[in-house]
Amino acid sequence: MQRTNLHCDLLVAGGGLSGTCCALAAARLGARVILCQDRPVLGGNASSEIRMHIVGANGLHAGLADCLETREGGIIEEIRLEQAVRNPQRSPHLMDLMLYELCRAEPLAQPPGTVPLRLIY
Repeated sequence: MQRTNLHCDLLVAGGGLSGTCCALAAARLGARVILCQDRPVLGGNASSEIRMHIVGANGLHAGLADCLETREGGIIEEIRLEQAVRNPQRSPHLMDLMLYELCRAEPLAQPPGTVPLRLIY
């Protein structure tokens, strides 16, 4: 088995929604991030393996229909809006692809030839 030394500012263990959002946020702030995932897809419960759609924290599920300010924002909202456009049928396999593309599309915030967000499966 060949070993490779990798250097990063942040190692995120787990590619569920929390880990993926953490890795994306850090990469967007310029950190060199390694996202380690032991499954073939990102997203955890929201992936095609479990198929629990992203709902987010909002007042509608708590019976607070009048509280529009309780809608979740940030990267989760970004993912939900992208999914509404590209995946209106809420296909779990397309969700897998969207999360992967979102991670791979991060602009290079590091010197040329380096990748700010590296996925390890």
